[in-house]
Amino acid sequence: MTIGLSCTRKTSFKIWLTRTTSSTFPASFCEKQKKGMMVAVNTTQNLGSVVGNPFRVLNLSISKRIVYSLPHWDPVGKCLVLSVTIACFRDDRVIGVVGFDIHLTDIAEDLISYVGVVPRSYGFLVDVDGYVIVHPTFARVGVATEQPVHTHIVQLENRSGFQSVWEKMQRMDSGKDILVVSTGNRSEAVERMSFFWKRVEDTPYIVCTVVENGNEEGKVLKTNEVATPSDVVYHRLDMVQELKKCRHMKQLATSKAAALFLASSCFYSPFEFLSQKETRRNVQGYMAYISDNTKLIANPGLKSNVRNDVAALVNIVSEWKRQFLDGSIGQYIVRRYVATPRGVFLVYPGTMMDKRYDPTKRHWYLRALEYPGQVVLTTPYLDFGGAGYIVTVSHTIYEGKSAALHGASDAIVAVMGVDFTLGYFYKLLLESMPVCARDRMACFIMDDMGYLIAHPGFVEPNGKGPVEQQHITHKEPLVANDVLNHKEFVRKKLCNSFSDRTVQRFYKFNTSLDVTLTNLVHGEHCSRYHILAIKGTNTFLGIVNQTCDMVTAFCPCSMVDRLCLNCHRMEQSEWCECPCECPLDVDLCTNKLSGDQQFYPSCLHAPDDVYSFGVDSPLLESLPFCTDTKCPLRTTESDCFGVLGCEWCQLEMNGRIPLAHPFCVEQRRCFGGILGARTPYADEIVGLQSEEYLGMKNTPVGPVAGGIMGCFLVLAVAVYCYRHHVHRSHMHHHYVSTVPDNQMRISQLDENEEQDNCKEANAVGQSNLVMAAFENAPDISPYRISTGYRRPAGGDSDHGYSTMTPHEDSEHAPYVEPLLLGRDKCRPEIGRAHV
Repeated sequence: MTIGLSCTRKTSFKIWLTRTTSSTFPASFCEKQKKGMMVAVNTTQNLGSVVGNPFRVLNLSISKRIVYSLPHWDPVGKCLVLSVTIACFRDDRVIGVVGFDIHLTDIAEDLISYVGVVPRSYGFLVDVDGYVIVHPTFARVGVATEQPVHTHIVQLENRSGFQSVWEKMQRMDSGKDILVVSTGNRSEAVERMSFFWKRVEDTPYIVCTVVENGNEEGKVLKTNEVATPSDVVYHRLDMVQELKKCRHMKQLATSKAAALFLASSCFYSPFEFLSQKETRRNVQGYMAYISDNTKLIANPGLKSNVRNDVAALVNIVSEWKRQFLDGSIGQYIVRRYVATPRGVFLVYPGTMMDKRYDPTKRHWYLRALEYPGQVVLTTPYLDFGGAGYIVTVSHTIYEGKSAALHGASDAIVAVMGVDFTLGYFYKLLLESMPVCARDRMACFIMDDMGYLIAHPGFVEPNGKGPVEQQHITHKEPLVANDVLNHKEFVRKKLCNSFSDRTVQRFYKFNTSLDVTLTNLVHGEHCSRYHILAIKGTNTFLGIVNQTCDMVTAFCPCSMVDRLCLNCHRMEQSEWCECPCECPLDVDLCTNKLSGDQQFYPSCLHAPDDVYSFGVDSPLLESLPFCTDTKCPLRTTESDCFGVLGCEWCQLEMNGRIPLAHPFCVEQRRCFGGILGARTPYADEIVGLQSEEYLGMKNTPVGPVAGGIMGCFLVLAVAVYCYRHHVHRSHMHHHYVSTVPDNQMRISQLDENEEQDNCKEANAVGQSNLVMAAFENAPDISPYRISTGYRRPAGGDSDHGYSTMTPHEDSEHAPYVEPLLLGRDKCRPEIGRAHV
């Protein structure tokens, strides 16, 4: 490809340009001849500057004003910067241009750290033309790894009436405006959006803060007690010599104390904290200030109330230590932690964190805010500390009240989380519901977006790849096809992702379902299923009985990219498709979207990725384990399954031949149940032989829900202890079906043969699930989009044909689900971390 611009007398060029543009070629175009330029474009990297080079031959007027650029990626500094330039003149003749680059984090650090001050608020920075500099829809500035896509603020704030607010922002240097919008949940429900803006003096920038229902006050943790050094240590364990350390999977850790981590938002200058190297003196200064009862030690740069947050949270450490010694459930727990909106983070066992980490931008934290007062389960993800695939259970903590009664609108002062091994949840299913172990029976747990948390395909030693981002349409297409007919249970939704210029399609399931869902379409007798909501959580329990050898339905899922089968239509029940994306049609000249895309809501950015804190391997190998689960001594599969760091080894190295004597062994020796299999951490031990390690009848579903609530009890006890020590200074929806009820019981899912002339299966049966009810969560945007996804060059979708082969799962495909945990293909997989 070539791009050229030249003034020449050759008529052939004039004729070619005239025919190409279908316009009259101006006769005066080449009155003054200038040397032209031809540029070969062989790569799309730095395309903007390359394409602009030929236009330098034109006599463009040069401004004497200071020019501020839009954010761009600096390949040398590996960060987002703004360029500030001005032309230098001598006798009205340009002699050069002088300028400098400014780190975007340095400019916008106050706006970036605008968190925890007022509930349900955010801020953004734009230029006078409306192009976004900083916005929560995009990747957090401090961790961005690529060139942002420049987007107009009207596209991101596409609420009805915002256009008039933006026009006021352009006219007035400062001001306030209130926008009343419908929430879309109920016809009478409205939301007040308060916009406060101010023009930055002598710059083309406008800073704006937005407060939803802007009549709330920020809540502050208050306490009279201050943490003692024995209760908590700063997370930089490598700088604390006197502390007894141990090895927690692949992390340097301690079981003697919890580790305190302060995110950059805890400091008055987040940029200074991120850009400077932490020293022993810094660490001593932080802890001295936090543990000072006299209040005589100078503040090392921490924001107000950070000290109170730490002092309040540390009271829970004693309970964590007690639970750590409880082997009944403690052997399945990876770690426990709690975070406040200001970025104070406490974790046990104490481990080190990367300083770029921000707990308030993690998936477990954001999902808990979507369902306040409920137990929230994340989908499986790879643990950064070496524990393999884990699931996080999180719960919100409210400000203390004497009656301990809270509503969804109350202020949230912290979020607590517990990481469990992935195997624990399927072990819970098998022990609570023995029918799940029968042939042709499958039990699963999925979240409110249809992503699976527990499924037999996750624990089978098939070597088919990671279990992250697996959707019900991938694993249970027959069920997914029928479920779409229950319009009150599941809806197809979409949103605009401006970070990668795509329209994201996904599912949203109704967590207020209070009956058992079953087959609706007549003739879908190959898969009989029951699905019911687990009350007080964001999850569903499903049981499937597959009676046919051949799968007769499929959900289109591309093996090459995430391109949807048909981007021109999205009917609710016309077909089942995996979560996918379509191109976002943006007119770059007018900044307008085409068709109905202008009415779609904006997707929120995906949670941040996390990187593990590197520690020398020899040091880790020399340390004892924080907890010894004694994997080789566990002789049965049930005793080994789901235990932290253990794996039930079943297949030889080729992944096909079963072992004559399965055994329990350290995870890195037999990852995924295959002897010597590669691990995501590249720490597998190969070349070892297996001999070296030898020495449904009305099944109740209540125990499954009870087991999950048992996970919550770990949080509940901790919350109780937390509230016991912290005090303030002053003292069901019903699912409506379109079909009649039936008396189908779960026992009908047994493997008895179906009659050929099956009667039409009705949709609804009563559930015998009994659980303590929690308040239903409000509808808050579930969008989580990764900016790391880029479609492979030249890649075409196979339009779902890869899923037509019977009994083949689509996890063979190297697909990426940006609606879950974001992945950046430019980052190495090893060292990628999640908490």
